[in-house]
Amino acid sequence: MATKPLKIVLFGATGNSGLQVIQQAIERGHSVKALVRTPHKVEMQHQNLKVVKTNIYDAEALSSELKDCDLVLSCLGIRGKMPSGTSFYIDTMRSITTAMRKTNVKRMIAMSSWGTYRHPSSSCFIDYGFRFIIARVLDSMREMELFLEHDCQDLDFTVVRPAGLTDHPVTDKEFKVEVDCPCVPQGWCGSNFSIPRADVARFMLDTAESYSFPKTCLSIMT
Repeated sequence: MATKPLKIVLFGATGNSGLQVIQQAIERGHSVKALVRTPHKVEMQHQNLKVVKTNIYDAEALSSELKDCDLVLSCLGIRGKMPSGTSFYIDTMRSITTAMRKTNVKRMIAMSSWGTYRHPSSSCFIDYGFRFIIARVLDSMREMELFLEHDCQDLDFTVVRPAGLTDHPVTDKEFKVEVDCPCVPQGWCGSNFSIPRADVARFMLDTAESYSFPKTCLSIMT
Protein backbone atom coordinates (compact mmCIF):
# COMPACT_ATOMS: atom_id res chain seq x y z
CA MET A 1 0.00 0.00 0.00
CA ALA A 2 1.07 3.61 -0.52
CA THR A 3 2.81 5.41 2.36
CA LYS A 4 -0.34 7.48 2.85
CA PRO A 5 -3.96 7.09 1.73
CA LEU A 6 -4.67 8.75 -1.58
CA LYS A 7 -7.54 11.09 -2.38
CA ILE A 8 -8.75 9.85 -5.75
CA VAL A 9 -11.20 11.50 -8.12
CA LEU A 10 -12.69 8.85 -10.38
CA PHE A 11 -14.43 9.23 -13.73
CA GLY A 12 -16.34 6.31 -15.25
CA ALA A 13 -17.33 5.01 -11.85
CA THR A 14 -20.64 3.51 -13.01
CA GLY A 15 -19.00 1.09 -15.45
CA ASN A 16 -17.72 -2.32 -14.43
CA SER A 17 -14.08 -1.19 -14.52
CA GLY A 18 -14.81 1.89 -12.43
CA LEU A 19 -16.70 -0.15 -9.86
CA GLN A 20 -13.63 -2.39 -9.52
CA VAL A 21 -11.46 0.68 -8.92
CA ILE A 22 -13.81 1.88 -6.17
CA GLN A 23 -13.88 -1.46 -4.39
CA GLN A 24 -10.12 -2.05 -4.51
CA ALA A 25 -9.19 1.55 -3.69
CA ILE A 26 -11.33 1.49 -0.55
CA GLU A 27 -9.91 -1.92 0.43
CA ARG A 28 -6.45 -0.33 0.20
CA GLY A 29 -7.47 2.52 2.49
CA HIS A 30 -7.83 5.27 -0.11
CA SER A 31 -10.75 7.67 -0.44
CA VAL A 32 -12.68 8.00 -3.70
CA LYS A 33 -14.80 10.81 -5.05
CA ALA A 34 -16.79 9.42 -7.99
CA LEU A 35 -17.93 12.08 -10.45
CA VAL A 36 -20.84 10.62 -12.41
CA ARG A 37 -23.85 11.51 -14.49
CA THR A 38 -26.22 9.08 -12.72
CA PRO A 39 -25.30 8.68 -9.03
CA HIS A 40 -27.86 5.95 -8.30
CA LYS A 41 -25.84 3.53 -10.46
CA VAL A 42 -23.14 3.47 -7.78
CA GLU A 43 -24.80 1.23 -5.20
CA MET A 44 -21.78 0.78 -2.94
CA GLN A 45 -21.74 2.90 0.23
CA HIS A 46 -18.71 3.59 2.39
CA GLN A 47 -17.38 6.40 4.54
CA ASN A 48 -14.44 6.77 2.14
CA LEU A 49 -16.67 6.99 -0.96
CA LYS A 50 -18.41 10.16 -2.09
CA VAL A 51 -20.59 10.13 -5.21
CA VAL A 52 -21.18 13.46 -6.93
CA LYS A 53 -23.41 14.22 -9.90
CA THR A 54 -21.56 16.32 -12.45
CA ASN A 55 -21.32 17.31 -16.09
CA ILE A 56 -18.05 15.98 -17.43
CA TYR A 57 -17.99 18.56 -20.23
CA ASP A 58 -18.06 21.46 -17.75
CA ALA A 59 -14.41 22.03 -16.80
CA GLU A 60 -15.31 24.80 -14.36
CA ALA A 61 -17.66 22.52 -12.42
CA LEU A 62 -15.11 19.71 -12.48
CA SER A 63 -12.37 21.94 -11.10
CA SER A 64 -14.37 22.59 -7.93
CA GLU A 65 -14.52 18.82 -7.34
CA LEU A 66 -10.82 18.23 -7.98
CA LYS A 67 -9.58 20.55 -5.24
CA ASP A 68 -7.25 18.82 -2.75
CA CYS A 69 -7.25 15.49 -4.58
CA ASP A 70 -4.00 13.58 -5.18
CA LEU A 71 -4.82 12.20 -8.59
CA VAL A 72 -7.47 11.57 -11.21
CA LEU A 73 -8.37 8.10 -12.46
CA SER A 74 -10.47 7.71 -15.60
CA CYS A 75 -12.29 4.55 -16.64
CA LEU A 76 -14.51 6.44 -19.07
CA GLY A 77 -15.69 4.52 -22.08
CA ILE A 78 -18.35 4.10 -24.71
CA ARG A 79 -19.72 0.83 -25.90
CA GLY A 80 -18.95 -1.27 -28.91
CA LYS A 81 -19.14 -0.91 -32.65
CA MET A 82 -20.07 2.51 -34.02
CA PRO A 83 -21.25 3.38 -37.55
CA SER A 84 -19.51 6.76 -37.41
CA GLY A 85 -16.73 8.48 -35.54
CA THR A 86 -16.91 9.94 -32.05
CA SER A 87 -15.11 12.74 -30.24
CA PHE A 88 -16.03 11.41 -26.78
CA TYR A 89 -12.53 10.59 -25.58
CA ILE A 90 -10.82 13.78 -26.73
CA ASP A 91 -13.70 16.02 -25.57
CA THR A 92 -13.84 14.51 -22.09
CA MET A 93 -10.05 14.49 -21.73
CA ARG A 94 -9.82 18.16 -22.70
CA SER A 95 -12.36 18.96 -20.00
CA ILE A 96 -10.57 16.85 -17.37
CA THR A 97 -7.11 18.25 -18.10
CA THR A 98 -8.45 21.82 -18.08
CA ALA A 99 -9.92 21.19 -14.63
CA MET A 100 -6.66 19.61 -13.47
CA ARG A 101 -4.69 22.66 -14.50
CA LYS A 102 -7.13 24.98 -12.75
CA THR A 103 -6.57 23.10 -9.48
CA ASN A 104 -2.88 22.23 -9.96
CA VAL A 105 -3.52 18.47 -9.97
CA LYS A 106 -0.67 16.83 -11.87
CA ARG A 107 -1.27 13.08 -11.73
CA MET A 108 -3.75 11.24 -13.93
CA ILE A 109 -4.18 7.60 -14.96
CA ALA A 110 -6.60 6.80 -17.78
CA MET A 111 -7.80 3.63 -19.49
CA SER A 112 -7.51 3.20 -23.21
CA SER A 113 -7.26 -0.12 -25.08
CA TRP A 114 -5.04 -2.39 -27.08
CA GLY A 115 -5.06 -1.65 -30.79
CA THR A 116 -5.36 2.14 -30.79
CA TYR A 117 -3.01 2.15 -33.79
CA ARG A 118 -1.28 -0.37 -36.02
CA HIS A 119 2.28 -1.37 -35.19
CA PRO A 120 4.76 -3.88 -36.69
CA SER A 121 4.57 -6.00 -33.53
CA SER A 122 0.77 -6.22 -33.58
CA SER A 123 -0.69 -9.68 -34.13
CA CYS A 124 -3.13 -10.58 -36.89
CA PHE A 125 -5.92 -10.57 -34.29
CA ILE A 126 -5.22 -6.96 -33.34
CA ASP A 127 -5.07 -5.74 -36.94
CA TYR A 128 -7.88 -7.77 -38.50
CA GLY A 129 -10.08 -8.70 -35.55
CA PHE A 130 -9.94 -6.26 -32.67
CA ARG A 131 -9.69 -3.13 -34.82
CA PHE A 132 -12.31 -4.36 -37.29
CA ILE A 133 -14.87 -4.68 -34.50
CA ILE A 134 -14.39 -1.33 -32.74
CA ALA A 135 -12.10 0.64 -35.05
CA ARG A 136 -13.87 3.98 -34.61
CA VAL A 137 -13.77 3.75 -30.82
CA LEU A 138 -10.06 2.87 -30.97
CA ASP A 139 -9.40 5.80 -33.33
CA SER A 140 -11.05 8.12 -30.81
CA MET A 141 -8.94 6.67 -28.00
CA ARG A 142 -5.83 7.26 -30.11
CA GLU A 143 -6.80 10.90 -30.57
CA MET A 144 -6.97 11.18 -26.77
CA GLU A 145 -3.55 9.53 -26.40
CA LEU A 146 -1.94 11.89 -28.91
CA PHE A 147 -3.51 14.89 -27.17
CA LEU A 148 -1.94 13.82 -23.88
CA GLU A 149 1.44 13.07 -25.46
CA HIS A 150 1.65 16.32 -27.44
CA ASP A 151 -0.31 18.87 -25.39
CA CYS A 152 -0.12 17.67 -21.78
CA GLN A 153 3.54 17.29 -21.00
CA ASP A 154 2.98 19.54 -17.99
CA LEU A 155 0.88 16.72 -16.47
CA ASP A 156 2.02 13.34 -15.20
CA PHE A 157 -0.40 11.20 -17.18
CA THR A 158 -0.29 7.43 -17.61
CA VAL A 159 -2.44 5.79 -20.26
CA VAL A 160 -3.12 2.11 -19.58
CA ARG A 161 -4.06 -0.01 -22.60
CA PRO A 162 -5.56 -3.33 -21.46
CA ALA A 163 -6.39 -6.30 -23.63
CA GLY A 164 -10.02 -7.37 -24.07
CA LEU A 165 -11.86 -6.90 -20.78
CA THR A 166 -13.62 -9.64 -18.83
CA ASP A 167 -15.54 -9.66 -15.55
CA HIS A 168 -13.47 -12.46 -14.00
CA PRO A 169 -12.21 -12.05 -10.41
CA VAL A 170 -8.97 -10.29 -9.58
CA THR A 171 -5.82 -12.40 -9.76
CA ASP A 172 -2.31 -12.09 -8.38
CA LYS A 173 -0.66 -12.71 -11.75
CA GLU A 174 2.38 -10.70 -12.76
CA PHE A 175 1.70 -8.03 -15.37
CA LYS A 176 3.35 -8.00 -18.77
CA VAL A 177 3.95 -4.36 -19.73
CA GLU A 178 4.88 -2.90 -23.11
CA VAL A 179 5.67 0.83 -23.26
CA ASP A 180 4.89 2.90 -26.38
CA CYS A 181 3.28 -0.02 -28.21
CA PRO A 182 -0.44 -0.63 -28.84
CA CYS A 183 -0.34 -4.21 -27.52
CA VAL A 184 1.84 -6.73 -25.71
CA PRO A 185 3.42 -8.70 -28.59
CA GLN A 186 2.78 -12.43 -28.50
CA GLY A 187 3.91 -13.43 -31.97
CA TRP A 188 0.96 -15.59 -32.95
CA CYS A 189 -2.78 -15.36 -33.38
CA GLY A 190 -3.80 -17.90 -30.75
CA SER A 191 -2.73 -15.92 -27.71
CA ASN A 192 -5.08 -14.98 -24.90
CA PHE A 193 -6.14 -11.41 -25.62
CA SER A 194 -8.20 -10.81 -22.46
CA ILE A 195 -7.66 -9.51 -18.95
CA PRO A 196 -10.05 -9.15 -15.99
CA ARG A 197 -11.25 -5.61 -15.32
CA ALA A 198 -10.32 -6.31 -11.72
CA ASP A 199 -6.69 -6.80 -12.73
CA VAL A 200 -6.72 -3.56 -14.72
CA ALA A 201 -7.99 -1.78 -11.60
CA ARG A 202 -5.21 -3.47 -9.61
CA PHE A 203 -2.59 -2.25 -12.09
CA MET A 204 -3.96 1.30 -12.11
CA LEU A 205 -3.93 1.49 -8.32
CA ASP A 206 -0.45 -0.05 -8.09
CA THR A 207 0.73 2.59 -10.57
CA ALA A 208 -0.96 5.36 -8.59
CA GLU A 209 0.60 4.24 -5.32
CA SER A 210 4.11 3.94 -6.75
CA TYR A 211 3.86 6.99 -9.05
CA SER A 212 5.13 4.79 -11.88
CA PHE A 213 5.17 5.43 -15.65
CA PRO A 214 4.58 9.22 -15.73
CA LYS A 215 4.10 10.73 -19.20
CA THR A 216 3.73 7.23 -20.66
CA CYS A 217 1.29 5.20 -22.73
CA LEU A 218 1.64 1.47 -22.08
CA SER A 219 -0.10 -1.82 -22.79
CA ILE A 220 -0.72 -4.57 -20.26
CA MET A 221 -1.80 -8.19 -20.03
CA THR A 222 -1.43 -10.95 -17.42
